[in-house]
Amino acid sequence: MKRGKTAEMRREAERLCSRITLRFGVCVNCSGPATDAMHVLSKAAFPSVRYLTLNLLPGCRACHEDLRSARLAGPSIMREIFVYVHSENWWYALIAAASKRRPPMSVILKDLMAEAKAKGVV
Repeated sequence: MKRGKTAEMRREAERLCSRITLRFGVCVNCSGPATDAMHVLSKAAFPSVRYLTLNLLPGCRACHEDLRSARLAGPSIMREIFVYVHSENWWYALIAAASKRRPPMSVILKDLMAEAKAKGVV
């Protein structure tokens, strides 16, 4: 039973992350219509920031694929690509969050719901 509940919470967290990120409607790279919530730091490599909206940027499918290719080249290229979107402090806050342990899904979901309500997406 617990496994099913956790999977349900993860799906809800992913849905909220996408809604919060895609509310801007345009790709940060090409200004086309945003269809994907792009993870700056890979979900697999940095699970602690998977559900952190600080780690998400709105993008189109083509730019999302480009981002995946750039991610393979290493974090220094990622920093160069996205530092123009946010301040230097954003990058350092993201790296600091990535070094921490991920909180339980219940805490993640609660925080995402509060953020979504504050930003008017739910």
